[in-house]
Amino acid sequence: GNQSINLPADFLCVTGFNVSEIDQYPKIISPSLIERFDLCVYLNPIAIDRQKEFIKLLKHSKKMSEEINEAREFKLNRNAKVGGGLNSRLNTQQTYEVCRKTKGAASLFKEAVETNCWSFRRQLKILQLARSIADFKFVEQIDEYQLSKAITWAP
Repeated sequence: GNQSINLPADFLCVTGFNVSEIDQYPKIISPSLIERFDLCVYLNPIAIDRQKEFIKLLKHSKKMSEEINEAREFKLNRNAKVGGGLNSRLNTQQTYEVCRKTKGAASLFKEAVETNCWSFRRQLKILQLARSIADFKFVEQIDEYQLSKAITWAP
């Protein structure tokens, strides 16, 4: 019959696909599940002659970890003022309170929503992701660059 079951879950899912499988991922994972992912980043293979550059980046992971922790603290302090925690866990009202946008970002967001007919869930997800990107710059307003990155990375 018409039953609904709520199974609470709180986890981080990180997955990868081989380059040859990227075109097929909608066949592997249902689109309705992909819509619930917060972030989807496509990476290009690293050419052999550029691998040394990549190894240098890995050596800076400690500094990167410190920056992530600083941004997380900034985010948690701000979100506590509206009764929230992590950006991805904010409810609708909290999301709109902390996801203030510059005029340019507001215009870009409105145009993207109208052009793409995004669901309300997708709109919130993109705002929350843009908010997280802006948190790395310790700014209160989301700008066009941060919003465009979120639009690109949200599945």
